[in-house]
Amino acid sequence: MDIRHLKYFESVVRHKNFSKAAEELHVSQPSLSNTIKSLEKELGCKLLERTTREVGLTESGAVFYQHVLGILSQFEHVQKEMKEVKYTGAGTLKIGIIESSKYWIPKIIIKIRNKYPNVHIKIKEMIGMRDIEEALNRHDVHLSIAPQKIEHSHLKFIPIYNEEYVLVTPQNHPFCHLKSINLSGLENENLILSQPGYPSYQKITEACRTAGFDPKSTYEVERLEMACSLAEAGLGVSILPENYLKYSSLSGINILKLTNPTPNRMVYMAYHSNRYLPPVVQDAMSYIIHFFKRDNEA
Repeated sequence: MDIRHLKYFESVVRHKNFSKAAEELHVSQPSLSNTIKSLEKELGCKLLERTTREVGLTESGAVFYQHVLGILSQFEHVQKEMKEVKYTGAGTLKIGIIESSKYWIPKIIIKIRNKYPNVHIKIKEMIGMRDIEEALNRHDVHLSIAPQKIEHSHLKFIPIYNEEYVLVTPQNHPFCHLKSINLSGLENENLILSQPGYPSYQKITEACRTAGFDPKSTYEVERLEMACSLAEAGLGVSILPENYLKYSSLSGINILKLTNPTPNRMVYMAYHSNRYLPPVVQDAMSYIIHFFKRDNEA
């Protein structure tokens, strides 16, 4: 059994037809049939059953097919990665980021470039957990920052920091003389929120209800940058992750701590456990973990 045999089998199953598969693979139909028979003999079970109209999977064939898909996908990713190493020398580091990490991730990249000056770094912005899951499964990124973790057999999530959500107001807001405020004090404020379905939207609305009110909102935005712009213009107040603001140079806004309750979240670093992670990726992961460990200890 070799990779070519697995490709032949996958093509027959996908087309449900030997003739079409043989045409796609540029082999003769008898040669293709002999390859499948050889596979069945080697495995000791029947993989395909032929009818007058099409070719289908047996129960054993269905199990084998799922493994074949995984092997072929992994093989494709290996080929892709080796090409990257060939053409970029030290290889490529592909990182997925969420918007709240945009101001601190450059600090990590500086450390990476100091050790790997020839590495090619690709930054891919992620909008939600579906983007992150798909990018990791397709090997579009080596690792990704994630605003939450999900249950997945091959995706691993490492907690890197816990952060509070803070209140952002324009500088001339009545709250500007305060350093903190009870969440219940926002009951009559126009909140600039992320869109429903985003993890932060759920976190904030749940916290407001715990404080005894339903949040009042005129604006729903996709990006934190827009929330800050609207708040700076005096169109409302917003509740944003503290590390987005801590490492930024944003001006024209005022930041207050929220209490009773204080919304917070854990942020993770995610990677695919079945993928080979070269030294540059492992070092990048280590830099991220130690950056926030050191920051929390300071």
